[in-house]
Amino acid sequence: MPEEHFETTTVCHVPCTACGCVCDDLAVSVRNNRVVALERACPIAEEWFATQSAIDRPVAQIEGQTVTLESAVAKAAQILSLADAPLVYGLSRSNTEGQRAAVLLAEMLGATIDTTASQCHGPSIMAIQEMGESTCSLGEIRNRADLVIYWGCHPAETHPRHAERYAVFPVGSRIKNGRSDRTVVLIGHAGLVEHWRLDRGGAMADLVVPIEPGSDFEVLTELLSLVRGWPTSDEPAPSCDHPNTAQRSRRAALESGVRSGTKDAAVEPRSAADSRELAKLARLMTTCQCGVVFFGLGLTGMVADRDPGNPMPGQHTVHLLLKLVAELNVHTRFFARRMRIYGDVTGADNVLCWHTGYPFSVNLARGYPRYNPGEFSADDLLARRDVDACLLVGSETYSLLSSESQSTLRQIPTIAIENPGTALPFEPTVRITTSPCGLSTGGTVYRMDGVPISLRAVVTSEYPEDAAVLKQIAAQVNG
Repeated sequence: MPEEHFETTTVCHVPCTACGCVCDDLAVSVRNNRVVALERACPIAEEWFATQSAIDRPVAQIEGQTVTLESAVAKAAQILSLADAPLVYGLSRSNTEGQRAAVLLAEMLGATIDTTASQCHGPSIMAIQEMGESTCSLGEIRNRADLVIYWGCHPAETHPRHAERYAVFPVGSRIKNGRSDRTVVLIGHAGLVEHWRLDRGGAMADLVVPIEPGSDFEVLTELLSLVRGWPTSDEPAPSCDHPNTAQRSRRAALESGVRSGTKDAAVEPRSAADSRELAKLARLMTTCQCGVVFFGLGLTGMVADRDPGNPMPGQHTVHLLLKLVAELNVHTRFFARRMRIYGDVTGADNVLCWHTGYPFSVNLARGYPRYNPGEFSADDLLARRDVDACLLVGSETYSLLSSESQSTLRQIPTIAIENPGTALPFEPTVRITTSPCGLSTGGTVYRMDGVPISLRAVVTSEYPEDAAVLKQIAAQVNG
């Protein structure tokens, strides 16, 4: 029967898991069990729904050959049972139910389990463990915040509806006029941040603060000094034989002084930001009614060309940001929020915490959880070839892995549990295609602020769910 003869139905209030915003106001039109139209969807959501709906893959493959699901599950269980040092990695495209099944399987195997946080906001999590976090829901930002700062992230590209739904344009209970009642600031690398926008419509910030790459720590130091009322200095740093020695010694001295609260630390060591702009920003921070800093990977340093010898480069920078936010609460109400990229990476961290007490990079080989980012992070383990089998539960961060890690994945037995729209640049030993969460699978995911969102399945699928596949593998491993 031609498709136009089928009735079109519209499902409202559909959550989208394409990014960490998990916007739950989409209207999805379905005809003949296919998505034909979307309302209120950003370009990222449109691409995600189109990709997941259009590609038809076999349910199960071994070495690229189509097999039954039972055969693929048996092969996956055999690979994992024979492995001495298996790795379970990913989880950010699954729902809570799939994530729990993955953690239980890792416990059964004595495996190392890691989420995609180790490739994005791992430094932020470690800083929060040290410093604590002044946090809130996105709803509180919508209703209260009159100062919104984006630091190290381009919201129009990574989270196109963030400003529209939560932070900049909405009318709130305390923000009666929406955008006109808010001051919006963008902070980022000089040469880039000047071109950043708040949404795909090209909305601009009220204040743009360009800084040199790698100077975030120094800029935060000056802001903290200004908030404390300490004097700052524009004196150049002393010369030294090695170009990085002076910066490292300054940073160590600043970090020590800032944490102890001594005025000796109130020195601005070439922050590469206009002092007048920073003074203006400090005034905005201390005089607003409610403020928030949304920070991204530009602040954490988890970028593609980061130093491989420093697996968590931005930990101390985020620590200093959290310190600044904590001290701003002496003057006003202020928060810090991470701009989580992948749909349910927040949920993956939460689920792993429930089961092990730790959010990512957890080793279970000794029968109890051990947590050590760097030693037990997926990228580092693969680069050192300390893994002899890998279970990928979603591989969206494959491109962020080092070339050494990618080479290891091509050489060891690998099981990939993926949505139909995911294209892998290598052929895994076993590939099992599962139904996409938020399209043909329901369950629960967590928004970037930790708020749980219930998913709705808008179409049916022949593909199994992540949780069901992982439970089948666990049953055969245990059997």
